[in-house]
Amino acid sequence: FAIGAAVEACGQAGIDIETDKPGDGIDRSRLGIYLGAGEGSVDNDVFFAAIVKAWNTDKSEMDWGKWAEVAFGRMSPMRELEQEPNMPAAHIAMLTGARGPTRSCLTACAASTQAVGEAMMIIRRGDADVMIAGGAHSMIHPLGLMGFNRLTALSTRNDSPETASRPFSASRDGFILGEGAAMLILESLSSAQKRGVQILAEVIGYGSSSDAFRVTDMHEQGRGAIQSMTWALADAGISYKDVDYINTHGTSTMENDSIET
Repeated sequence: FAIGAAVEACGQAGIDIETDKPGDGIDRSRLGIYLGAGEGSVDNDVFFAAIVKAWNTDKSEMDWGKWAEVAFGRMSPMRELEQEPNMPAAHIAMLTGARGPTRSCLTACAASTQAVGEAMMIIRRGDADVMIAGGAHSMIHPLGLMGFNRLTALSTRNDSPETASRPFSASRDGFILGEGAAMLILESLSSAQKRGVQILAEVIGYGSSSDAFRVTDMHEQGRGAIQSMTWALADAGISYKDVDYINTHGTSTMENDSIET
């Protein structure tokens, strides 16, 4: 997902990939990456198969020696590296040759937006000219599905999947777990003008905060969201009256949607 989105974004922004001699006018030491990404690839099928084979039915306990034997023979030797959350950024760096500031943040649903904001700040303070920013994640596997199900965050409208996700509806009952990636190319104005690339938009402000409340839901008054939006407006030097469009979180859960509204 991350590489696919990065390839598309780089193509639109005129950034050369898979070459030791790029001709796009970007100093690779000034090209950075900031991603919001969770754990990487995990070979769950092999992992759980090893558990099944190592379960001692007579004693109702795990035979860890057997588990290690099965897992060692079947699990990928690259598993520990593949599951690290910095791997998407590492692969994009190899793809593009980026040697500038590289970061990965794990702030749940806010991670990709935070990555874009932090990437903008890196360019603003002069540490990079171009940043590849965004995020990628997939939790459609047994552990991910079970975790969200235990949190009662998933919709149970299995008989009507097309209309199950209904954010801000009075009849909402949870979200539908998805997966994917999105990438933006952030660039200083002088660099973009020098390269003659099309400028789609300007990032003018950013704010980040925390509810300091609970790990599962927002503060009842949304104090973290209010603080971060207030700081973003101040950073941009505009009023809330100047805002034309609001991109909501809209998880379709009872707790989040009412507070966000």
